[in-house]
Amino acid sequence: ISDFLRHELKNSLIGVTSSLELIRRRNRNADLASYIDRAENSTKFMKRLLDEASASTSLESALDNIQLERFDLSHLVEDKLVEYREMYPEYTFQFNTDDALYVSCDVDRMVQVLDKLINNAVEHGDSSFPLVITLGKVDRSVVLKVSDIGDPLVSDELDIFEPFVS
Repeated sequence: ISDFLRHELKNSLIGVTSSLELIRRRNRNADLASYIDRAENSTKFMKRLLDEASASTSLESALDNIQLERFDLSHLVEDKLVEYREMYPEYTFQFNTDDALYVSCDVDRMVQVLDKLINNAVEHGDSSFPLVITLGKVDRSVVLKVSDIGDPLVSDELDIFEPFVS
């Protein structure tokens, strides 16, 4: 249903946007220009909202169609640490890992997850304390943890895993 609604709303929005563009071209009444501006700004806002909703559900679809690849996650994190140390020279990075932790996952999504965790830690962390990345095996799972000392979450009730929450 959400795919259908999103598709139909985007099609309708294209019709409204193109009609506004034609009205703007043919308009000779200066008093109407502010109303056309307001309508165009509203359509831009609606398009951004639809794009955000589309990205959210596209991510869910992408996760359903993920391509798994077996690779050494500890090696990937070590490689990314070289980049992070160059990008954030004011931070000290510590990396604690078990050797050769092979996982099956989408490598690009794993890099994306790691980048988001590190960026969040840098954005909200205190550079006088190290950022600690821990990677280890627990039973039959691999656990990746990024720890920092910095700003606390605003509320314990905030569900950071809900769509559109940042």
